[in-house]
Amino acid sequence: MMITEELKKELLLTASDAMKNARVNRTGFHVGAAVYTRSGAVYSGCNVELTNALYSICAERVALVKAISDGTADDDILAVAVTSDSGDITTPCCFCRQFMMDINPDMLIIAADHSLEKVQTFSIAELTPLLLC
Repeated sequence: MMITEELKKELLLTASDAMKNARVNRTGFHVGAAVYTRSGAVYSGCNVELTNALYSICAERVALVKAISDGTADDDILAVAVTSDSGDITTPCCFCRQFMMDINPDMLIIAADHSLEKVQTFSIAELTPLLLC
């Protein structure tokens, strides 16, 4: 399935909207994500931080777990869009990258800055080696 520029923008807008619900009482770093599936369904998520960093969860994993818990098969998850309130393009952390690789190594990552003007698209397979955990 082709991920058009229009669809990328739509997914990034959904991620940006989800970011508003982020619970970031520890870092103040708001992140939003949107998962796109083969059926056209979109699942959004935001990061949720607790006082102890071990119990925090990233926006990307929130959205992915929502899709999976709704019955989406791994190979039906095609793309994840992610943005944050940072001034630069935000890409998934190493834990999220591993999670994504385990779900579907052909998944696309659409990463953007807060304004959604800077956008880059990666396959999870090409993005993962760029960060060692």
